[in-house]
Amino acid sequence: MPGSTLAIAGFTNISHFVCFSSNESSLDAFQIDFGQQNNRILTFSGVELKISVFSIDCGNRLMNRDLQHSLGGRNFPYIEIQVLEATRISHNSQTGNGRARVLVDISMNGRSRKSYFMVEFNGSNPSEFSVIGSKKIKMTDFGITPPSPVMGLVKVNDEVSIQLNLIVKLQYLGQIEF
Repeated sequence: MPGSTLAIAGFTNISHFVCFSSNESSLDAFQIDFGQQNNRILTFSGVELKISVFSIDCGNRLMNRDLQHSLGGRNFPYIEIQVLEATRISHNSQTGNGRARVLVDISMNGRSRKSYFMVEFNGSNPSEFSVIGSKKIKMTDFGITPPSPVMGLVKVNDEVSIQLNLIVKLQYLGQIEF
């Protein structure tokens, strides 16, 4: 939904940076299977965030170009995050707030890795909820050489953080107990 953000944050030898995706990735229909361990584990089919590498904006044209090139944008123009399952860790039924561990498959630069995101969610409205989480990754795990702009004087650290702040609207208005 509008208002959702996806960011890549990290450090260089000089400063901190945050780059935002300027495109919105909407989802078509997807399925949720509630059948495991008293609804504590949700299994997803068809939930994928697809972010254009060329939509990533760091607020600096040269930094955008270097990062987009490093992420392999010409050959692999999308970062894809596929949600596989979520396990509820805590949930307050009165406020709708809770925490979950979410298994995702992250694909970028032609490489894929499964990983867990710890997320907080607010589901007080049964048709709309927010999901906030972050995950540290190493660019080299995806075959990415961290950018080093300004003729190598600035060096981007290998570890960056993918930060999600998503607003999700459900078309199905039934009660989801998670």
